[in-house]
Amino acid sequence: MGYKVENDMFKAHSWYFRNALVRANYRNVAKGVEPTIEFLVLFFRNLLFGEENVLRNRHLHIRWQDVKPQNDVKPQNDVSEALKPQNDVSRKLPEGLSLKESAVLKAIIADTGISIAQLSKKTGLSTSTIDRVIKSLKDKQILFRTGSTKQVNWQVNPA
Repeated sequence: MGYKVENDMFKAHSWYFRNALVRANYRNVAKGVEPTIEFLVLFFRNLLFGEENVLRNRHLHIRWQDVKPQNDVKPQNDVSEALKPQNDVSRKLPEGLSLKESAVLKAIIADTGISIAQLSKKTGLSTSTIDRVIKSLKDKQILFRTGSTKQVNWQVNPA
């Protein structure tokens, strides 16, 4: 009264099995990801009962962009919120900007006194990335900074 188990299943699906183990133990509350054993169950059902469930690594991928973050925690590097049209800002942007440049520029248009730290929080980009994007926008003569060190005022070139 036992199961006849060969190593062939582990050999053929070692990467899937490894990723299924990771998913069974991975939790990221900020992104709404909870541990799940469903993929391990599929693997063991194939191994022990001879079922033919499809075991593909792409089924294990976490698509946290599709999951609403809990407690309004914004995922890192998710600039999609800043790219949504708000108050018809999208018509004022020059063409040919990267997503990061567009996100930063839209945030600046919405609040011309916004700081680098606030830009980072609003767009989900790091402060060093914000610095690079602002330098790029200045080099393209799209963005200008006026005011003192502590009292910033951004001006966007309308052209």
